[in-house]
Amino acid sequence: MLSSERQYVAVLNGVEDTYLPVLEGPDTPSSLRGKANLLFPNSASFSTFHSQYLLPSMEGALLQRQLQQDPFSKYCLQAPTQRLEQCCDVLEELGGLNPASDSSLSILRHARRHGEDLRVSDLIVGCPYLPMFPVVPANT
Repeated sequence: MLSSERQYVAVLNGVEDTYLPVLEGPDTPSSLRGKANLLFPNSASFSTFHSQYLLPSMEGALLQRQLQQDPFSKYCLQAPTQRLEQCCDVLEELGGLNPASDSSLSILRHARRHGEDLRVSDLIVGCPYLPMFPVVPANT
């Protein structure tokens, strides 16, 4: 929606910058000269409204929405590592009942530590880290 509004403002500006000056030029037939308001009625008020009021309001609303959403997204991104921690706690409680749960517990602990490391490295701006699975270029 914002993209189409920007395009519409560009079209309105194009009409003002391109077509309206041509209608005032010496090559314009006298029957059309000075009659831009008949061909493009309210173009100036449309352009003013859309470029100075509506588009900035829409951009501001989008920015406001992004600013409100950003703090909450950090908590959502922590949820998978928190769930792994809960799984580790449950497996520790059940550890005495099933000896196979020890290997599962060590795998989950490793995954949780790795997820925490990645989350923390993302918080450090510009921190390069090696991907867990490096991309191997395909033979061409």
